[in-house]
Amino acid sequence: MKLQIWRADVGLCVCCAFAVLMTAGVFAAQGGARSARALAARVSGSVEYQTAAKQPWHAVKIGMALSEGLRCRTGADSSLDLALTTGAIVRLNADTEIRLDKLAFEDRRLPAVGKASTTRTHLTIERGQIISQVGKRSPSSAFEVKTPVGIVEAHGAEFMIWGVTNRIFVRSFQNFTVVLRIGGQEYTINDGEEMSAEFNAETGAISSVQSPGPAQTGNAQAVQYAAFKAETASLATAVIDKGVV
Repeated sequence: MKLQIWRADVGLCVCCAFAVLMTAGVFAAQGGARSARALAARVSGSVEYQTAAKQPWHAVKIGMALSEGLRCRTGADSSLDLALTTGAIVRLNADTEIRLDKLAFEDRRLPAVGKASTTRTHLTIERGQIISQVGKRSPSSAFEVKTPVGIVEAHGAEFMIWGVTNRIFVRSFQNFTVVLRIGGQEYTINDGEEMSAEFNAETGAISSVQSPGPAQTGNAQAVQYAAFKAETASLATAVIDKGVV
């Protein structure tokens, strides 16, 4: 039943995505500046956005184009899939909050299958869990996620970031590597590995670091990643079939 619901959402999402991108294209043709967006490709449960600190939260609707500087959050048993205009896909699982610090635009729109770009995307995860699928990029490009313990940087990768109390975990998937920078030190997390670091919630100081090592298979994170792969593959195929890219 969930799969049927997902496919219905995809169909609606593709129509919305096409409309949003066509509008952006007309605006650019009329001389306006192109700008990057994060498209709400799938919305499940309670999902909201905020334009600035202390401002009210508003419901995120499927097909909505979110811009730089916004915050997004999901409630219990809720999730949000964002399709970025670089081709990256980011899933916010339940009880997650992120900030869209910097978004990049790509002419191939979304998802930019098989196309490298020279762009920089920067997100901040405040709490919860995200799963990211980032297309291959040029050496000058980067996809960065700021966490309470440091910066995760990916140049074409699939990875997960989540927090448990005051410890942040990072896990890499699918023959890719990601880098976690903590202070002046870099840790490379290879496919099938994860690492974690603990911090003091009051001071932000790092109290301990667990170096990269083999991740546990068959656990909750592995199951969540498998679901993400299956569902975003359907999304990518549907968007391509509709001629959005």
